[in-house]
Amino acid sequence: MNIFLAVVYIGLGILGLYFGGEWVVDGAVGIARSWGVGDALIGLTVVAIGTSSPEIVASAIAAYRRHADIAVGTVIGSSIFNLLWVLGITASIVELPFEVINNTDLVMVIVSSTLIILALVTSRSNTLLRSHGLLFVVLYGAYLMYVVHRR
Repeated sequence: MNIFLAVVYIGLGILGLYFGGEWVVDGAVGIARSWGVGDALIGLTVVAIGTSSPEIVASAIAAYRRHADIAVGTVIGSSIFNLLWVLGITASIVELPFEVINNTDLVMVIVSSTLIILALVTSRSNTLLRSHGLLFVVLYGAYLMYVVHRR
């Protein structure tokens, strides 16, 4: 593939991500609001899943093509970018109040990061195993149930 075609594909991909993200988030927020769901719950679930769906696709394709470093790097890089850059830029523009309800969510970020490190350190070949993946999905499901019921 020549460089021009690669740049065109990247540009089309960025446009697709932008519009797809807009549609997913707008539609999900519209449905959630019509059901009477609060903003915090929408942000922690619907918008988070909607904005992460491109990462899920990119990581799944990378893993399928046996590019595990890209699959893991996409998730870790996005997490670091979201925590430091996005939150940092937002807080630089306007102060972000930190409510007590968010402490549990902050603990969940710390716990999930720690679990990923522990999974890598305890596996024989520094590998995230299928059992780890299943555990992470189950824990996220439990976290979602907690978030929905605490509102």
